[in-house]
Amino acid sequence: VECLESFGIKRDQIATGLYPIDVTFWKDSKAALRNVTEEIESRFSSDSFVVIAVTKMTERENPIAVIRAFARLKDRLPNACLIFVGDGNLRPDIEKFIRENSLEGSTYFPGLVPYKRLPAYYGAADVFLHAPEKEPWGISVLEAMACGLPVVLTKSVGSGADLLIPRKTGVWATSSTPEDIAISLEQAAAIAANPGTADQVEHAVARFDVAVAAETLEVLVDRLQSR
Repeated sequence: VECLESFGIKRDQIATGLYPIDVTFWKDSKAALRNVTEEIESRFSSDSFVVIAVTKMTERENPIAVIRAFARLKDRLPNACLIFVGDGNLRPDIEKFIRENSLEGSTYFPGLVPYKRLPAYYGAADVFLHAPEKEPWGISVLEAMACGLPVVLTKSVGSGADLLIPRKTGVWATSSTPEDIAISLEQAAAIAANPGTADQVEHAVARFDVAVAAETLEVLVDRLQSR
C-alpha cells in the first residue's frame, strides 16, 4: 500500500489481497488426506521436528541454503527432519550434500508432487521454510499457513510483510546465511509447539482467502464507479 501511495495513488483506490488462495480447499484437503500424511510421517520418528520446503531446486530459489541450514539445525536439534518438495537442476548437488553429511535418514525428497496432494505434505510438517534469492510474493507461504504451519522466511519473501507476525505466526531469518536460517528454525520450533499457534496462523492468512479478495475487489470497483 505504501509503495502505491508513493506514486500518488490514493489509499481508497487501493485493494490488497488480490493474489489469494482458497483457504478452505487447503484446510479441507489436509483433513481428507490424513492417511497420506500418516504415510509420510512414518518415515520419521514420532518425536521429530519436521521442516518442509516447497520450492524449485534452481538458483533463484536458493535450495542450497535450505539444505545447509538444515544441516546446521541438526547440530542444534538432533530430532530435526526435512521434507523437500520440488525438483530442478540443483538436485544432484543437494543429494551429494546429503550423502556427504549422512543426512539420508532425516530427509525426504519426494520430487514434484501433484498440487492436490500437497496438503498432505504440509500436514506432515511442523514449520514451513522459504529462503529464495528473490520472491515478490510467495504463494506457497499462504498454502502452508492455510494448513496451520508457522513459517520461517528470509526478507526476500514479499508475502511475509503481510503474514509473518514475529513469535506468533513465524520467524524472520536475520539473513539468508545457513547459520541465521538455522537459528530461526530453532526459534520456530518453540512457536510450533504452542497449541494456539495454528489458530493464529490461520487467522493471519484468512484475509487472503479468494472469497475475501473477491469482495475487496468488488468494493473497490463499486467505489470507483460511483465517482
